[in-house]
Order: sequence, then C-alpha cells, then structure tokens
Amino acid sequence: MKAPLSWIKEFAELDNNLSPEQISQRLIQLGFEVEDTHVVGAGLEGPLVVGKVLEITELTEFKKPIRFCKVDIGGSINGIVCGATNFQIGNHVIVALPGAVLPGDFKISVRETYGYESNGMICSTKELGLGEDQSGILVIDETFQPGMDAFPLVNAGDVVFDLSVLPDRGYAMSIRGIARELASSYGVKFVDPATRDFNLPNSKGEPCLGEIVAPEACDVLVLRTLEGVDAAKIAPWEIRRKIILAGMRSISLAVDITNYIMLELGQPLHAFDRAKISGKIIVRTALPAENLTTLDHVQRKLKTSDLLICDEEKALSIAGVMGGLDSEVSFATSQLVIEAAHFNPSIIAGSSRSHVFSSEASRRFERGVDNKLPVAASKYAASLLLKHGGGTYAGEAILDNSPKPHRILMDVNMPSTILGFEITPKQIQDCLTSIGATVKGTKVLEVEVPSWRSDLTAEHDLIEEIVRILGYQNIPSTLPITPPARGLTHHQQLKRSIDRFLAARGLVEVLNYPFASHSDLEDLLLDSNDDRTRLPRLANPISEEVPFLRGTLLTGLAGAARRNISRGSEDLALFETGLIYMLGKESPTVHVGTDRKPSPSEIDSLEQLLPAQPQKIGILLTGNRQPASWWSKPIAWDYLDAINIGKEICDLLHVSTQISSQAHNPWHPGRVAQFFLNGVVIGHAGELHPRVIDNLGLPKRSCALEFDLTLLFSLAPEVTHGNPILSMPVAKEDLAIAVDISVPTSQIMRALKEGAGPLLESIALFDIYVGDQISTGKRSLAFAMKFRAADRTLTADETAQAKMNAFKAVESEFGATLR
Repeated sequence: MKAPLSWIKEFAELDNNLSPEQISQRLIQLGFEVEDTHVVGAGLEGPLVVGKVLEITELTEFKKPIRFCKVDIGGSINGIVCGATNFQIGNHVIVALPGAVLPGDFKISVRETYGYESNGMICSTKELGLGEDQSGILVIDETFQPGMDAFPLVNAGDVVFDLSVLPDRGYAMSIRGIARELASSYGVKFVDPATRDFNLPNSKGEPCLGEIVAPEACDVLVLRTLEGVDAAKIAPWEIRRKIILAGMRSISLAVDITNYIMLELGQPLHAFDRAKISGKIIVRTALPAENLTTLDHVQRKLKTSDLLICDEEKALSIAGVMGGLDSEVSFATSQLVIEAAHFNPSIIAGSSRSHVFSSEASRRFERGVDNKLPVAASKYAASLLLKHGGGTYAGEAILDNSPKPHRILMDVNMPSTILGFEITPKQIQDCLTSIGATVKGTKVLEVEVPSWRSDLTAEHDLIEEIVRILGYQNIPSTLPITPPARGLTHHQQLKRSIDRFLAARGLVEVLNYPFASHSDLEDLLLDSNDDRTRLPRLANPISEEVPFLRGTLLTGLAGAARRNISRGSEDLALFETGLIYMLGKESPTVHVGTDRKPSPSEIDSLEQLLPAQPQKIGILLTGNRQPASWWSKPIAWDYLDAINIGKEICDLLHVSTQISSQAHNPWHPGRVAQFFLNGVVIGHAGELHPRVIDNLGLPKRSCALEFDLTLLFSLAPEVTHGNPILSMPVAKEDLAIAVDISVPTSQIMRALKEGAGPLLESIALFDIYVGDQISTGKRSLAFAMKFRAADRTLTADETAQAKMNAFKAVESEFGATLR
C-alpha cells in the first residue's frame, strides 16, 4: 500500500514539523512495515511548464516510432522530438525546458536529434519522479493553460510511504485507515472521509435492480445507475496524481474514479456498461462448466465455489477479483452502473487463489472491508462521475443484510493482568475510542467494535489494540529472576557431552527440516506395521511433497549427504540430534468445551492425542574415514566403525548395554548390531541395506546409527564414580574356548565378567579362529584377562580360581569347552 503524505494530511491534522523519518518510525511502532519512503520529484529542478501539442510530424524513416512535435509553452512554440505515441494534437502535457534537471540528474538541453532541433522534453510519469510508469507521456486536463508553472502540479517534495499491511488489518489498505492510525497515535483530529455529505441530484430514470442469491457470500449490494455520462473525458489531475503516486495507472474517467475511492476509503468498486447488461444484476455462485472472459482477455473456467456478479443471462465479473470483458466500460459508454458490495473474505480469497490472480480489489476484500462503506463509497463515486463526466442520476438499488455491530465484554483489569503493567481505565477508554470503538461500563466494559475492524472478535484482540496504541516500546522491561546455579539440566549436559565427543571424533553436526514423505519410508524398506510409518500429517505443510513429520533421522541425513556428494564431498561423517514423531495405534476422541478450564483428566486425554516425540541421535558414514595418501591406501568406513561409535556413546553415558545381531531395516541383515538393556531396544548400528543405499543415492557400503537418546538419558546415572587407581600388581591370564558360532561374542563376554567376579579388572578379545583344527559349527575365541585386588597381591590360586569361575559360567550357559 503506497500512501502519499499529502493525502494522509487531508484527514489527519499532523504537525507540519514532523519529518518523514519521524512519521515512518511511528508507522513502524503502530505495526506497519515501511518498505520504502519515496520523495516525489527528488532532484527535479529548472523550468517546468504546461504545454499544448499543436502539431505532430511522424518520422517514419526510423525503426522505432519517432515524432517531431510543436508545443505551445505560453508565449512561444518549441519543437520537441519525442518517442511516445500515446498523445495527440490538442493534449496538454508537462514540458521540461532546456536548463531543467529531471530526477536521476538528467539534464535537459537543446540538441540536434533525428534531423531536428529538440528544444525541451515532453515528460512521462517516471521522468517526473511521480511513479514507475514510463509507457507513455503524461497527459493532463485542459484546465491547465500553456506556460503555467508545472511544479505545483507535480507537488515535488511530497513523500510516499510504501507500507506492508498485515492480513488481519484490511482497514489499513486505504488512506482513511492509515490517517486514522496516525491521528490516533499522535492524538490529533481525524476527519473520516466516509462521513462526508456526497450530494446526489434527485433520481430521474429507471435504476438497475439487484438480487442476492448467495447471502452467505454477499450481505450488502449497492447499485447506482448513471445516464448520459461522457466516459471519454479525462479525470481531474488531482485525482490522477493521487492514484499515480499510490502506484496505479490512470486509465479512464470511470476506472480512475473507482480506483481513487478504493484507495481513499478502502472500498473496491466496479463500473459496468449498462447497455451490455440484460435485466437486473444478480450475485450468485458459478454454474457447472460456466466460463468468463475477464478484462485481461483470459477465458477462465469457473468453479462452483466462485462468486459472480451476473445479469439475467450471463456472468459479468468474478466478484471482488476481476471484471468481465463483455461488460467493460469504454470511451463510448454513456450509461453506467456502479456496483459496491461487501463479500465474505474467505470466498474472495479462494477465487483469487484458484484463478492465480491477485488484484487490488481482491487484496482488500480477502482482508476484510468495512460493511458500511458500500453505500457511502458508491454515492461518492456517482457524485464524482456526474461532476466530471456529466449526465443524470437514474437512481439506486440497495440490498443490506449486514449483521449488527459486534460487542465484546472485557474486565477493566484484564489488560493490566495480561500485559504485566498497570493500564488505567481512562487509557483503555482513550485507546479503544481512538480506533472507533464505543465503550460503555466501568468494571466490565462493553465494547462495540467499529464496522471496519472485523478482526476484533474477542477480549484478547482488544488488549492487543490497547498495547499497540500505547506503544510496544513503552512496555516496561523486567528481567526474570533466575534461581542461582541452575545451569544445564542433566539431560542437556549429557547431550552436550555426546555432541562434543562426536565432534572431537571428526563427525560434523547437521540440522535438517523435520519433514518427511511416504516415499522416504519406502526408500528405507520399512514395513507398514513399523512404528516409524505412523507419521503425523501436517495441516499446512511447507510443501505437499513432504506433508508428514519425520519418524527417523536417517532420511534427513541422507538428504544432507546427497547434497554434499553432488558438490564433490563423498567422504562424510554426519550426525544429528532431534525429535522424531510417531502416532499412537489408537487416537482417542476428546471433546472439551471452551466455557471452562479443562479438568486434569481432560488435559491428560488431550495430551494422549499428541504423537510420541522421543529424542534421537542419527549418524551417517559414507566413503573413507582415512583418505588416500602417499604413505597409505584409503580406509573406508565400515559397519564396525558405526558399532564402535555406538559403544563409545554408551560408555560415555556410563550405560552398560548389550549387543546382539538382529535384522532390522534399513540395515544390512548380516552387518547390524542391536543395542539393548534389560530387553529394551536402545537403537541399531551397522551397514545400510544395499537396496536402501541405492534408494537413497548413497555410496556403496554406507553405514548408519540411530539411538533413542530419551531412553539412554533415562538409563544414565545422575552421578558417576570413577574407578580408583590401584597400587597392587595385576595378574594376567589368557582363556581360549570353543563355542557355537551362532553365540554372539558380546553374550560370551558378559557371562565371563559375571563368572569371574569382582577381581576381574578387564577383559578383551584378541583372537578368533575358525578352521580345520576346530569342529564344524564352532569357533575359537581367545580372551586376555586382567585380575587385581585393591588390598593385596593376588595369589596364583586366587587368579586361577577366578579364571575357572569365568569358564564355568560360559560352559554352563553356552556349552563352551576349553582349548
């Protein structure tokens, strides 16, 4: 929304000493985003006069249109070469004479061009610094005589604020709304342009009648009929200058006046050629297979959800979005029907999006327009058209089913309670009155919301308005009182220790979007019964390609890896910590009213509707962990590296997990380790399944790990005790056993530790043998064992007994034999 300061000051009595920067800052404080501040005619200097075109000679020997014009500039006639073709003999234009300087430091001088002497320049809108339109020469009305100083017409020095208006503040898409905001903020007088007396003559003729067939979509329809209007006349320069400064083009008398009123009041209007209308005007929804050719010469296939303005035979326009070509007003039009209406914002927004077309009208209607404006705005338009285009007033048709004003009850102490600082009843009264509300009551206020503020529906909306008008910058700043020595929580400390450990090991942390698609699950070969496939669907996803919240970190890591690989980095070690989301098997139905606070049981039931959100850690290893060099070959990441990282994470948290080989997608069934404790699975690590690797576009033999950190953190002890440094000598023993090849090494080591007892300090596997010297289906495992006592030197018998106890444990549990 572009708002000229001079136009704002017509309705808000702002102090002339206020600088544009101060006003811009105040608009920001009121919640507007000031995208740009433009000074009209910045840099414009020198003689600038009104000229009248007397002769035009077309120079046809050139590739582009060139004209030599003779222009009366008052007292003399200047020859000027011009490349525009949108003006004709008799038109009044603005001429920059030699010595003038146009915006951008463009100096005008007498020069020889195209075989003629050009003594000045006929100016366009852009060349004068009024706007961006440079499609043709700026033609002004004939009331300005040749030779007049044109500087007052340009109004150089005026300031235009380019504002971004939030979707819930449709009232501010007008000069009326912005002027009201500034007047309220500065505490100055505001004159509402919608309350002016727009005098219309007595009706003479047959007005066009109307009918609303879709009352849920349109509650107000006003039609005003004019006859004998000269639509070929040019709108007054003051009107055209304002709409040009507001970023719109001057087109014709009818279009300029309706656009002018839309910009000033915020009410979109549409003018129809009555001669092209059959019978009365009807507001209805589109019929199946109905089409309409709009003003942009595009034939649009209408949807039954589209709201239309029609006559008794055909559609005339898409309501609130764009007019139809068949009922367009032309320069030959003499009978006009001015249509003003109030539409359902969501219906207009739906039509605008379905036809991929956003107009100035639709942007206002979909944000909400004052339902009291159609009567005043249409009357204003009719009076201006009769004044500047002549003709007679044939009458009006007014259908008004608008609802009564909305009322909100608010406790007078509620603003202070919500905002955290004292707001007096007078401040509340002044703030709400300044936005046009009517306030009654003392302890409980009854606030009647003004018709232009459809966004105010509840108590909290009023509180937001109060603090906005008082100024967010005036809210007292109070720092919260933090209990001393709180620091990080235990879980935060554990997570940070894992992050630092992995970073020290050479892994790089990544952050991915928590979104997923069904194809991601298919890429991982996940079964339909897998918990990771029960994903919550987002109501408004960032993209329909990823409409779900993720059930695993691995797809995001794979995406990050692919992006790096595509840029030439194939040797990767990535990790991510984050939440995953899984729906429960059954979603209970809970209905809680808004008339009271939910009970604890109802809150528990509502929380059960939320998906489970455990924190996970994911790791992805691709390519080589040690690159090739002159002294060694490259060493690739393998599944043992992933498993060892998992062990180290568990050791870091002092959680003694068990490991087994258990097939689990998306890992390779023979190269995966399952980490568990007391029968509860913590996670998996190993090499990814070859099909998964192909699906994800990763290098062969890529490895991954995914652990449940929420579960791991719950198992980690709050306090850990370091092992004492013992001074007694260590006793070393080796133990070689034969055991079935199917028994996991981790289970054997667990049994050995339990059997050896407290004297065992450490145990390590140092040899595995499978061959001719051992029975088929068996393998030989050799362990190095260290024994030590804290208070004495162990005897040979004590060491031998502890070793034998360890063997007996694996013999009893797994049928192991000594070698």
